[in-house]
Amino acid sequence: MKNPHVSIVGSGHTKFGRLDTQSLEDLIVSAGREAIEDAGIAPDHIDAVFLGHFNSGLVPDGFASSLIHQIAPELRFKPATRLENACASGSAAVFAGITAIQAGQAEVVLVVGAEKMTSRSTADVTQALTGAGYQNDADEAQLSFPQVFAIAARDYAVRYCDPMESMARIPVCSGWLTDWRGIMPGAIFSIG
Repeated sequence: MKNPHVSIVGSGHTKFGRLDTQSLEDLIVSAGREAIEDAGIAPDHIDAVFLGHFNSGLVPDGFASSLIHQIAPELRFKPATRLENACASGSAAVFAGITAIQAGQAEVVLVVGAEKMTSRSTADVTQALTGAGYQNDADEAQLSFPQVFAIAARDYAVRYCDPMESMARIPVCSGWLTDWRGIMPGAIFSIG
């Protein structure tokens, strides 16, 4: 490991919710530009870009990692990698960026996570998300992700302890319920 110390020096995000007038590209560009501005780094100092994006047919962009190049002309010929890991796609992209830095392949990376699910019907989104499950098991292939997570929580409770107290803190700690306190202005559940 050439560089074990990695820091996140900037961030950006779009508002959560139904953004009918914005495409996947718009979301990527907006969040990416905000992160670069927040970091105070010139785009030409970025060595590689990583996109966490599940897709599963929710948008027509099959080569979404190319969209990240629209953030700034200086990114046009930088290596771009799209990582897909269902609900953990964004985390996988962060991990890949950290790994590139630690391996000495890059000094500065840009990581963007983006999904566009509100332009499709609830039935379409549910079907797409179901496709993230293990399709070679007839029972699991029919489950939605909330059902898969419920089974995991149940199994965890049987194996270790009742996880409800810990699980109840997740939305608050992640910022989902904190917009009203001004902690995360783009929170999913906001007041006002």
